[in-house]
This record gives sequence, structure tokens and C-alpha cells, in this order.
Amino acid sequence: MTTIQFTETTTSTLDQFVAALTDFRPGRAKIFANSHDDYLKVHDEGPGYAEVPSCLNLSDAP
Repeated sequence: MTTIQFTETTTSTLDQFVAALTDFRPGRAKIFANSHDDYLKVHDEGPGYAEVPSCLNLSDAP
């Protein structure tokens, strides 16, 4: 499993951030502009996590 670490300043709480990060319902691009509903496929999800492969082939991206 890949681990990604980054630092950012936000007014969101940790719970709000994790909720947005793991929410793959339609409309995700309203929060994350580089996300597109058409190429996100959720394989597994639960409280605080989601398993979603990245779109590695850019020719598949909308």
C-alpha cells in the first residue's frame, strides 16, 4: 500500500478532512478539482477509508 504524506493549513477539522477525502460519491470534484466522477471506481470502503485505483492511463481520463 502506498503512503502519501503532505502538509497543508485548513480550517477543517480532522474528521471533516477525512470525510471529504474518503467520500467518492458523485460531486467529488466540487471539493477536489482534479477528481472526476467518470474515472473513479470504488473497490472497497468503510469508516475512514476507501480503496480507489488511480487513473494511470491518461487516455482514459475524461
